[in-house]
Amino acid sequence: MTRVVIGIGSNVDPSDHRVAKAIDYLRTALDKAVSSSVYGTQPEGDAHYPYSNAVIAGYTDLTRHEIINLLKRYEADNGRTPAQKAVDIVPIDLDLVVYGEEILRPGDFNASYFMTGYRQLEPV
Repeated sequence: MTRVVIGIGSNVDPSDHRVAKAIDYLRTALDKAVSSSVYGTQPEGDAHYPYSNAVIAGYTDLTRHEIINLLKRYEADNGRTPAQKAVDIVPIDLDLVVYGEEILRPGDFNASYFMTGYRQLEPV
């Protein structure tokens, strides 16, 4: 099994509920999942609106490609569209940040919105 770490975010109200719902879903998709609390963050980079965020880690037998597809499918099923993303309307965002020993998204990994939750995780 491979350890994964996923960043979760939403800036569409009720954003905290959307993030909590994604955590519940990911707990069913990952083994030995642990998550941070849901917390608010201010916009960074190109973002315009405050976000609710969380980080979840666990283990999976899925390949990197398969887990990314699972995350993108969840986003689409929960209202995320490319047109919304272009104007910073994000019903739910799930990003595979770490897969095994590889940091796939170093920008996210080092960002305060991710590190706040990542630091809350118990070792898995």
